[in-house]
Amino acid sequence: MALTLKLTADPQGRFVAALNDRRLAVTAPDALPGLPALQADPYNEGRRLFAALGGSALLNALEADRDSLLLLDLDEAAQAVPWEFAALSGTQLLAARFGLLRLIDRPTPPAPEAGPLNFIALAADPLVDEQGRPREGYRLDVHTELRAIRRALEESGMAVNARRLPPTVAALRQALNRVRSASVLHLTCHGNVIATDDGPQAILILEDADGRESRLPGADLLGLSAPGLLRLGVFSACHTADGVTANLARSLALAGLPFVVGMQGAFPDPLSDEFAVALYETALAGHSLAHALRQARQALLHSPHAVGLPVGYCTREGWQPLPLAEGEPQVSALGLPGRLSLPQEVQPPRPLLGRDGELHALAKTYSSGVKVVTVAGAPGMGKTVLSAAFAERFAWRWPQGVRGLSFANEVVEARAFRRDLLRLFYGEAGAVQLADLADGVQAQRILEAAREWDGLLLLDNYESVLQRLVPAEVEDERAARERAEAEAVHRLVYQLAEGGLPLLLTSRDRPAGLPGERLFPGADALLPGLSETAGAALFLSHSTRAAEEAPAVRHALAAGVGRATGGHPLAIALLAGEYDASRDVPPEKFLENWEDELASARRPGLAPHHVTFAAAFARSYNRLRAAEQARLRALSVFAFPFFAEAAALVWNAEPLVLWKEIPEAALAEARAGLQAFINRSLLEVAGFFAQDNTPATYRFQPAVRQEAARRLTPEERRALQAGFAAYGAWLARRGYGDIYRDPALNRLVRASFEALDAASAALTGTDRLWHLHRLGWLRRAFGEFGAAKELLEAAWPPDRPSPDPQAEPEVARAVGSLRYELAEVYRVR
Repeated sequence: MALTLKLTADPQGRFVAALNDRRLAVTAPDALPGLPALQADPYNEGRRLFAALGGSALLNALEADRDSLLLLDLDEAAQAVPWEFAALSGTQLLAARFGLLRLIDRPTPPAPEAGPLNFIALAADPLVDEQGRPREGYRLDVHTELRAIRRALEESGMAVNARRLPPTVAALRQALNRVRSASVLHLTCHGNVIATDDGPQAILILEDADGRESRLPGADLLGLSAPGLLRLGVFSACHTADGVTANLARSLALAGLPFVVGMQGAFPDPLSDEFAVALYETALAGHSLAHALRQARQALLHSPHAVGLPVGYCTREGWQPLPLAEGEPQVSALGLPGRLSLPQEVQPPRPLLGRDGELHALAKTYSSGVKVVTVAGAPGMGKTVLSAAFAERFAWRWPQGVRGLSFANEVVEARAFRRDLLRLFYGEAGAVQLADLADGVQAQRILEAAREWDGLLLLDNYESVLQRLVPAEVEDERAARERAEAEAVHRLVYQLAEGGLPLLLTSRDRPAGLPGERLFPGADALLPGLSETAGAALFLSHSTRAAEEAPAVRHALAAGVGRATGGHPLAIALLAGEYDASRDVPPEKFLENWEDELASARRPGLAPHHVTFAAAFARSYNRLRAAEQARLRALSVFAFPFFAEAAALVWNAEPLVLWKEIPEAALAEARAGLQAFINRSLLEVAGFFAQDNTPATYRFQPAVRQEAARRLTPEERRALQAGFAAYGAWLARRGYGDIYRDPALNRLVRASFEALDAASAALTGTDRLWHLHRLGWLRRAFGEFGAAKELLEAAWPPDRPSPDPQAEPEVARAVGSLRYELAEVYRVR
């Protein structure tokens, strides 16, 4: 049976603690410490609170209590005291050893029958304040907190239906109005107490549809759900349990919410995930909510200044366990709100530094009614990461979310583009059924589906298309073919825009010439560099050496890099890699010759930010040894993500001997060389092996690859073709049969057909026949039945006699496989 301790102010204003009408202590208010003193010295100062609660007499009663739970029945004067910091002797906090809750003395609505529990989460961290100014300083790590909560729910073994709401007031109101069964509400956001004409008022800081700060008065939350359905509210937000009149958590308990947890004062965000995991793990194990809050406080004992910040309010018996039923937790909807599917080349960094204002402005552009936006900027300026971050953050604004396609591989093929769009609009099975339709019929089906699709299509690196639309002065057969492919792609994109499909493009070239197109950030402006503060933070996030320097030294260097580069993100990353590799150069000398390097990098037609990037690349490239420079140039033949085997093959002097078996020593050498380039930010890791989290695939930033390729001589390019083809042969063997089991491999093989086709031209004899068999299988697996049929028939024409199995057994087996694969194409068609 829980103990109820009454704390009231007597006529002299002293606090009287009484247990079952037995007076335990009388304390003057000025003898009690405030929150700052308690956080500075929680154990010594907290003992004064414990004495005011009854000291040893209270402790004896608690130790004899079956529930080990203390309910504080407080009058308004006592509500303002942070009793949760009461400390026992030594280094023990009362609220961590026993349950400690504040009682709201009113009945608890009866709980619904046990069944699936709804878990409703909302996380808000606005991009800009109410005046539209970017919010500087610390950003909430909501992804870590919600990921940890998701893991706790997944492992509970209870029937829980979890979902994450968009961070808006409207989404919260709608969700609470629709509650129909037992539910938990978890809000992680900023909170505050503001002065109003009616006195202090608690607010939650949520967002509007464009990521702008939107204040929700605590009183507006009251009564939004039917009584008894919302059983637990957790506010992972500062100042949600402050004082009396502006106490949001207490107000909700007074309105009938059985159990509410809020924060008195400012709760440290890095502790939010530990607190929430311990709370929900315990509650979903069937324990009382009082015990769950005690376990959550115990999880914070390594930070005693924070243990007393969470405050729990409960109605009579509201601390009992949640209504639970065993079952399979459904937690997939606890990820980011909205549907999102982006290619490997288009992924948002976390955090995205210094772009809050641009994200908000981009969202406002779509809110104004614009359907087509092209983000324009110099190479490496962050167009792709800005667009990817926008897609991730605002996908919920489109009912069918955001889907992305990338031309970063610089391969523009109309058939592949239509295939991707068919897959988007009709799904994998539908795309296979439509794969053999004529080009014009496919385009028509795409346009028909696009008119009904309520989503945003992101097209990255669209300059790959635009640059091929301009006829060359001397156009050979290949250039004419590439221009025709680009024209077909652009024609379809134009028709999609004309039909009203929302589009987001990134491009160095502008405009794209699409109906209703709006250039971002403006008609006469390119995406600017980061602020000096954000640029410095980016440098420090990339450089490991800077972390070893004295704080004053590293911050001065980082600020200097931010200024010198004009905030160019890729240039900053390259300089960070170069700084780590240049340990012989002291920090004060690192930028000494930067102006001369900028002058050397200037070329006709280069914009200032492009010059900055070119100078940063040249510095990093020139510091490489000649052999390393040659290796970097060699890798530039891969415009798509690649395995380490690609490096082993193009770096080997005689790659033909490696087509089937690549020695482990060559692979180890390749991985070491690739890692050295990653350390200098000349390469990126595209994917990791799941079993040990080591790099699996690699890729260039397009701007870096182009600078490396610009230094590749025609003789070198010709010499590299054998290794390039060898990689295509190896990748066909790697992908054959496995692309169905490995989605990442599926995407990579799909992007690498240039190398696979190069192997077709380079191989001879039965090696070529077996490769064409695998290539035909891959084309068929990707739904390209027409291409597969054409390839297989050309490999061994149907009217050509089969080889004699006795005289040519290996050839006969290869031809048999080709014909079997061709039969499969006919069967499916």
